[in-house]
Amino acid sequence: MNNAIRRRIALCAGSLALPLAAWAQSADLAELNARLAPAYAQMLTLTLLPDLSTAHYRVNDAGQRIDLDMTRLGAESVLGTVGDHAQLLGRFTGGYLRMTTSLPVSVPGTGNVSTRWTAYGLSGGLAVKFDIGHGVTLVPAFDAGVTRLSNRTGYSGAAVAFQPLFEGTVFNWDSDAWIVTPHLGID
Repeated sequence: MNNAIRRRIALCAGSLALPLAAWAQSADLAELNARLAPAYAQMLTLTLLPDLSTAHYRVNDAGQRIDLDMTRLGAESVLGTVGDHAQLLGRFTGGYLRMTTSLPVSVPGTGNVSTRWTAYGLSGGLAVKFDIGHGVTLVPAFDAGVTRLSNRTGYSGAAVAFQPLFEGTVFNWDSDAWIVTPHLGID
């Protein structure tokens, strides 16, 4: 598994697991949502990385299990040339991500919160591949896309008491977003 992908999954999983593990101990929704926002951004970013891949990851951390499934379909095509040493490229990416986990209430066996985040989106963009000499190319690119992130959560046992507090704010919601991503690469 690619180390960069491992780091992104660990960041995403850790960003979700830590604040959610403490959710029953604090009713400060603004603080909890602020902690979760970077994890949501990571899910959307993972969904639209411009590559061709599919994967299933299972992360076990301190008894917390997180399953992550993602599929991305990326394509790039030469649209034409720009001068003698550059190519104009068109790019397209479609992606899907699903992450599930179950969060126990502070007293084990008394209930839990089973939650699933789903993200999907489409993006497109342009890149210019400049030959700067000695077999090295510089590739600036710009992508823009739309995504949807949703959460579906079920409560059981003692966790049912927390449903009115978190419903529609932390859990069980949908969000649409647009993403603009500049890139700069060297080949």
